[in-house]
Amino acid sequence: MTYLITFSCYGNHLHGDAAGSVDRTHNVPRTPLLEVNGRRQAAELRLMGQPLYIMDDSRRDVVLGALRERCEQNS
Repeated sequence: MTYLITFSCYGNHLHGDAAGSVDRTHNVPRTPLLEVNGRRQAAELRLMGQPLYIMDDSRRDVVLGALRERCEQNS
């Protein structure tokens, strides 16, 4: 069995972002993503209770190592 594990860190993928996103009313497979909306993105940014989280190289290495270790336990 194969799994695709993906995630983003807090505040890195807000609705209205140019990267595209879905919400509760726009989440049907193979349908368009939400349109870019700078006002919505800015509003969500203002509502965040903590600052944007960006992983540096050492933290990415720790997460990758933990994921690999967990996968090895289940193989």
